[in-house]
Amino acid sequence: ALVVAFALGLAGNALLVWSPATGHGYTMPGGLMSYSTLKVLAVEAWWTAPITGIGLGTFHDVTAQAVKHGRLPAGWEATDPHSTWTGRLAETGALGFAALLALWLAVLGLIRRPGPDVSLHRAVSAGVLALLVASINVDVMHFRFLWVGLAMLRGVSEG
Repeated sequence: ALVVAFALGLAGNALLVWSPATGHGYTMPGGLMSYSTLKVLAVEAWWTAPITGIGLGTFHDVTAQAVKHGRLPAGWEATDPHSTWTGRLAETGALGFAALLALWLAVLGLIRRPGPDVSLHRAVSAGVLALLVASINVDVMHFRFLWVGLAMLRGVSEG
C-alpha cells in the first residue's frame, strides 16, 4: 500500500511540475507559493551541472534568481527545494542522487528481512516507509527521527 502511495505521490507531483495547465509549475494564483515551482527550479538547476550538481547548500542562489526574475514571490529568496529527491538531484547531481537511491534501496532491503520480533519490525518499517512517501515534498534527510528509525530498523531486521 505504501509503494502505491509513493507511486501516486510521484505521479501527482510530475503532473504538477510538467503540466501545461499549471504554466509548467510557474503560476502562483494569488502569489501563493507552489512546491511544484521549486521542483521545476531544482530540475532546471540540475541540468546546469548534471553529474555533480550545483553544490550543497547552493539552492538558495537558484531561488534568489527566481525571485529576481519573477518566478517566485518576494520573500522566497532563501527557500529550500522541499523535496529530498529533486533537492539532492539539483545540489549533488547524478552522483549524489545515485548515493541517495542506494541508501533507500538498502533500507528497502532491511524492510524485506524481518527479525525475530515481527510486530516491532512492521511498526518501524511502516514509520520509515511513511517518511519515504513524505520525502517527495520535504527533505526528510534532515529529520533526526529518520536516522533513529533507520538504526531501529537495522536492529530489528535479520542479518
